Parts: sequence; C-alpha cells; structure tokens
Amino acid sequence: MNKNFNTTKLVLLTGASGFIGNQVLLRLASMKIKVKLVLRKKTDFPKEVQKYIKEIIYIKNIFNKNKRWWDKVFEDVDIFIHFAWYLKHEDYLNSHKNLECMNGTIKIAEYAKNSNLKKFVGIGTFYEYDNTVEYMSTKTQLKPSTLYGSCKAATFLVSTEILKNSNVEFLWIRLFNIYGKGEGAKRLYPYIKNQILKKRPVEIINGDDIRDFMNVKDVSKEITKIIFKHTSGAYNLCSGKGTSILNFTKKILLKHNSLHLLDYKKHIGRTPKKSIGLKSHF
Repeated sequence: MNKNFNTTKLVLLTGASGFIGNQVLLRLASMKIKVKLVLRKKTDFPKEVQKYIKEIIYIKNIFNKNKRWWDKVFEDVDIFIHFAWYLKHEDYLNSHKNLECMNGTIKIAEYAKNSNLKKFVGIGTFYEYDNTVEYMSTKTQLKPSTLYGSCKAATFLVSTEILKNSNVEFLWIRLFNIYGKGEGAKRLYPYIKNQILKKRPVEIINGDDIRDFMNVKDVSKEITKIIFKHTSGAYNLCSGKGTSILNFTKKILLKHNSLHLLDYKKHIGRTPKKSIGLKSHF
C-alpha cells in the first residue's frame, strides 16, 4: 500500500474521555488535526481542543451498533483509533464484559473492511503475552492468563485476518504499565498521591515485582507518532526498562519528601514477577 498519512484530514476516536484516549485527543489537537469523537456521555473539553472537534456522536453502547450506523460514522474518516473497552479497576481482568468488547470490536473491524479508512488502530495489552517470560516482544507467544488478555489477543488475531486483504491497514498497539494524570483513583499511582496528600501510610505489596512504567503523556506522544507511520501489525509501546513496584513508589514518595510514609513488608519465599516490554521496530 502507498498511503500518505501526512495528508490525514480526520481521525475518529472512541474512548476519548478515558485515561489514555483523552491524552491522545489533547495531543492530536496540539497537532491541529481534526477529530470525530464517539462518546457515551457528555464531556467538557478545553477550548483549545473544541475547535478541532468536527463532530461528537453520543451513544450508550458502541458494541451493539450495526453496519449502517458504522458506515455513517466512518464517513470522511482517515484513521480510526479504538480505545473503548471495559476497564473498571475492580474486575476488568476477569469481567465477562470483556466478551462484549471483543465481539463488538471484531464486528467493527468487519464493518471497517470495505470502508474508506486508511488505518484501523486497536489498543492491546501486555496481558496478551505469556507472563512467565521476563522480556516481552511482539514475537513472544500469546498465552494470556486472564479473560481481559484472552479477549484482547483474540481481537488482535481475528481482526488481523479480517483486514489483511483489505485496503485498511490494521495496527495493534500493546501497552504496558501506564500512569499519570487522569488515571483511575484506585490504581497504584493515584493511590500513592492520595496517601501523600492525606499523610497516611503507603502500603505496598508485591513490591519486588518488575513492571515497565511509562507516563501517559509520553505514551500519547508515541501513539500519535506511530499511527502516522506507514505501519501495520503488532507494536509494543513501552519504555523497555524494568522498575520494581517498590522503587517506583519510592521515587514518587521522595519527590514529595514523604518516604517516611512507606509501609512495605517483603514477602519471604515469593518469586518476583517480571513484565518488561521490548520495543517494536518496523
């Protein structure tokens, strides 16, 4: 294919009010790229973003819409970035809502097959990989151990097959451990910040586990770089560097002169788990 993504006129986003989607929206607006949004509920965006929003479509559930509806949504769109997925912190790893998201996304890929899209961008996760492997690359075996990871992996494999002989390029960006502004309150980084604010102990378990942490602002910059390249297939978006949960926590506490709040009890005899991403190269 010989497509010039520098001439992109309109980007469609689902999940633009979410943690990562919102940062990507801000980044696209800073690049003066027009966007169309599909949202579940009314959201207020900054004025500097509003002027780049061509249209907002409000719909309660995108996963049960038919081809006619999506044909209309895809009109005049060059690139589709699909962030929408069930991610409620308490149960997303094994919630059956993952099945709805998987089936719905596969249907959307089928609808996109004969559209005028240049590229369909799906968002994957390191949970798709074999978690016994320390360094995860796009060549690592897909062997998820959660329903979330299984549904994401299945979405990638089936959508790849659906779109492989079409004129729509399919890019699947696998994310690792993202933190930063707009993150859900019950996740690690907001928890630490909140405990600091309240001057309460920061209790850490499994602190020896190694993760690949990356700030959401850096992730949004990388996503917008990747999607405008002439690329398809799977891509690991990560730092490529492992940091223990304990050291990550200490770094934040030290930044706020609050190391004395750390409450960590080492698990004797437990083998630390390591999930480090290896960046993809096209």
